[in-house]
Amino acid sequence: MTVETDVQLPLERIATDNLVPAPANVLMDRLAGMFPEAYASQAQLRTLQRRVKAWRAERVKELILGGLRKSADAPAEV
Repeated sequence: MTVETDVQLPLERIATDNLVPAPANVLMDRLAGMFPEAYASQAQLRTLQRRVKAWRAERVKELILGGLRKSADAPAEV
């Protein structure tokens, strides 16, 4: 396994415990535990915070628009 120093890990892999999203500082602590040589200084915390924010916004769109798409694809009852 290679060390990914620019917070490139899939957020799903480190972001949730039982479907409860974790704050970015908790995720950074997990990364530091997984890859101490790359994340011990926590210098990338702000980058991770921005990526978590974008990831969460994407997930919300999928949840909301995904439901709308499913209802639009369903045949209308007359």
